Amino acid sequence: MIEWILSSSVLILVVIALRFALRQKLSLRLQYALWLLVLVRLLVPVSFGSSPYSVASAVELAGSAAALFAALPLLRAALTTLTELL
Repeated sequence: MIEWILSSSVLILVVIALRFALRQKLSLRLQYALWLLVLVRLLVPVSFGSSPYSVASAVELAGSAAALFAALPLLRAALTTLTELL
C-alpha cells in the first residue's frame, strides 16, 4: 500500500513539474492526458512487478542509510573503547 501511495505521489509531482517547466509549450490536450495518467494510477492500485529503480526501493535505501548513520556514533564509541583496551 505504501508503495502505491509513494509512486502516485511521485507521479503527481512529475506532472506538476512538467506543467511548470513546459508551461507555454504543452497543449491542453497533453496536459489533460498527463492528469489522466495520474487518475488511472490512483484508481488502479496495481503494480506490475518490482524494479531496482522504483520509488519503493529508493525509500528502502534511504531508510537503510539513515539506520547506518544513526549507528555510527555507537560504532565510534565501541572502536574507541576497543582501542583503549588494546
